[in-house]
Amino acid sequence: MLYKFGGIYNNDMYNTCNVMIIGGEYHLFNNLVSDKLKSIATPKFEGSVDLDLVSEFTVSTSDTVSNVVSFDEFMKVKSSYPMLGRWFCSINYSFLTEKQRSVLKEYIKQNTDTGILVVYCDNYKFYREFTKNRALQASKTAHFIQLSYPNRQVLKTIVVDLLALYSGNKNIKVSDKAVELFIMRLGSDYNSYSSILQTIAVDYRDKYIGYDDILQYIQNIDNYNIDEFIERLVKTKINDKFVKTRKVYRAYYSIVDDIGAESFLRKLEYKIKALVEMRVYINNGKVPVLVKYGAKEVQDSLPDNSQLKKLSTFSFKRLARLASETSLRDWSYILMLIKSSKYGKFKTEEQCENIIHSIIHRYTFSSERLNNDMDITDTVSSSLYALNRVQYTDSTRKGAEFDWDSYARSWIKKKTAVISGLKNKTAVRCVKKKKYLSSDIKSSMLISSLKRLQDE
Repeated sequence: MLYKFGGIYNNDMYNTCNVMIIGGEYHLFNNLVSDKLKSIATPKFEGSVDLDLVSEFTVSTSDTVSNVVSFDEFMKVKSSYPMLGRWFCSINYSFLTEKQRSVLKEYIKQNTDTGILVVYCDNYKFYREFTKNRALQASKTAHFIQLSYPNRQVLKTIVVDLLALYSGNKNIKVSDKAVELFIMRLGSDYNSYSSILQTIAVDYRDKYIGYDDILQYIQNIDNYNIDEFIERLVKTKINDKFVKTRKVYRAYYSIVDDIGAESFLRKLEYKIKALVEMRVYINNGKVPVLVKYGAKEVQDSLPDNSQLKKLSTFSFKRLARLASETSLRDWSYILMLIKSSKYGKFKTEEQCENIIHSIIHRYTFSSERLNNDMDITDTVSSSLYALNRVQYTDSTRKGAEFDWDSYARSWIKKKTAVISGLKNKTAVRCVKKKKYLSSDIKSSMLISSLKRLQDE
């Protein structure tokens, strides 16, 4: 059967499970399901036990029977029960060979209750292999649970349960506002939940945990998601200075430090595409804003190929509100910057950072700078081409001059060169006898010309 995030507290799922496919990249949630299944497969000793007998028929002689085996061993012993409990195996799907994956798919069709097999699937590319598997969909003993998109209410329950587990106090009391603050502040950094909650649980083992208590542990933590960055991006009008303390930059650096600039830009592109589509429907009057409406009815009215039809009610309304914060022209402009051919392949982290800076400062950067980022124009190449066309003439000097007397030698006849393609009436006095300027003079002239253009 297929389960969503809420299935993490479904007892029937655990009690009937022989095979569990866990879809998700967050170790916190994956381990909650895996540990629960392992506890079912590994019972504790009760009373006196013959250790010689245990060592012969089990893997471990500790206070608990350990029936943990590898994938290949699991497939060999699946037809028989261990001495106590059930066999247990956990494996990442990415580590399996093609032959092992075929064996797994056959076992999903005909599994046994002699053991519990847990398969982690942290790569979304493999999700479809399981979600479209008819045998898995119809099975009552083989399950797939999607843990990539946490449910808010279930997430609050998990935070409280983890505090109770780490503190050893099942009746620990936590303020609801404190839990909401914790979730809001850490955002989607779910893998950091455990370490922080352990520290809080130790200090407040037998105490009431309130809003201020949680605040002192997370006040210096900066964790943001893509939605929070975009929200700051469209609401913040900033100048051309890079100030790390601004909210949009705090969100940007927090995400980049976590996943890198390239991955951040790819996720941003996916989100902006959805916002462009949503803004088109808003402009066409298909999606209302600033009024109460039923998201399900609106989604049903959208075209069948729209990706917005698959969103939950909360995600749909949140996306609609965010899309209404700025114009379709602005969303399209951001998307053009991301999809520009110059940065389309995302070759380096530096290139990705440059394009993100241009997106953040798109209101203040000149159109020439933005056009260069979108690869519509190339100012440097155009200037170099103009410099390559510089020729000598015997005409008199006109306008401003560059003095190259330092290059002069007594036997070189001084000439006057006119630069075609640069500013009007720009004349350069040079000291070379060749028809074209040397490369070092061209470079110096380019730098000086660009500086002059910038000043003007």
